[in-house]
Amino acid sequence: MSGNLTHDVLLVDNDAIALMLAERQVRDSCLSMKTCKTALEAIEFLQTAEVRVLLVDLHMNPMSGLELLEILCAQGRLNTTLAYLFTSAVPESAVIQRLDSLGIELLLKADMLKADSIANLLDATP
Repeated sequence: MSGNLTHDVLLVDNDAIALMLAERQVRDSCLSMKTCKTALEAIEFLQTAEVRVLLVDLHMNPMSGLELLEILCAQGRLNTTLAYLFTSAVPESAVIQRLDSLGIELLLKADMLKADSIANLLDATP
């Protein structure tokens, strides 16, 4: 994907308040962040862009965040991207097992939206 638009973070969530809080969190930093309200919008965006960190909400419609991550993994689009699935509560064990098989970490939404947490995720990227 060389030569494509690059962002530090892509946040995918259909919750307008979470998107606003995340945007506010990175507004004064040097981070570049793109937000998408649906999984399909994220797939479309990632056809022409690269991101260092992908944050995806589990509970979205019509496609869940887990389904989005599985599609992106199958397409090889997460090879150079650190991906996280976030949710408001710990999901059932089947979801956790699927995440483990994909090598994707789970975050609680409240922890992700704390001050500087997105910047800290970027510090963890190679």
